[in-house]
Amino acid sequence: MYAIQTGSAIQRLFQSEGLVYADEVSVSGSSITDLDEPFFRTYYERCYEEPLEESGVPLERLLENLNLFSKRRLNLTGLLLFGKKPQIRKPQFMVKAAVWPGNDIDVVIVRI
Repeated sequence: MYAIQTGSAIQRLFQSEGLVYADEVSVSGSSITDLDEPFFRTYYERCYEEPLEESGVPLERLLENLNLFSKRRLNLTGLLLFGKKPQIRKPQFMVKAAVWPGNDIDVVIVRI
């Protein structure tokens, strides 16, 4: 006998087998208009050392190539990193980061 699975149960099964990754799942209701384009532009120009316009690739295609966008929607990574207001579409998620001086995380900092 087979049990009927819900979409979320099937998605969790696929994730547990490494067939789907949560950060690559399209965010329902999102679109290219949710992208903070000036912020993405700054990132792109710093990372690739060329103006976005000189890439010669349309923005949607570029986002697809960077695995941030598919099927006319931002995926979770695209929304969290470059979304205008990600908390509207995904209030349960957040991004936290830490910074260390230099290249080694075992740096001892002495404050006087």
